[in-house]
Amino acid sequence: MSTNGSSNGSNGAHASNGVHAPNGAAHGRDSAHGAGTVAAESTSAGATLDLEALFGGKRFVVVGGTGYLGKTWWSFLLAHWPSVEHLYLLVREKGKQSAEERFWQEIVPTAVFDPLRAAYGERFEAFIREKVTPVAGDVVRPFCG
Repeated sequence: MSTNGSSNGSNGAHASNGVHAPNGAAHGRDSAHGAGTVAAESTSAGATLDLEALFGGKRFVVVGGTGYLGKTWWSFLLAHWPSVEHLYLLVREKGKQSAEERFWQEIVPTAVFDPLRAAYGERFEAFIREKVTPVAGDVVRPFCG
């Protein structure tokens, strides 16, 4: 317990103004707003961060996007913010399979992309081709290969 009577436990965070906020609220996270909106740190009450405007037209390099969690992240990103311009996805070659072949044969067919498949129907493959470029590389090699 500190001298002012408050504890500094791991369940809260201190904002830059020294105020203690529970569960990371000092960092601008506001679960009441949903996936597309985050509370902004500003002096005006109710200010929000427009993630559509933030992500729209942006290009991302994704490292670690071929495992379950990575696929889930970029699938969610494209499902909620299709205005993202493009993802460059680092894909490790496997055996005689090129990064491109592995992307289309092992990564895209997984169930994590079912919501995108349902949303885009016959245009799903065209959408993925438009939004994602598999790039051959390996994180264990210098400069990712």
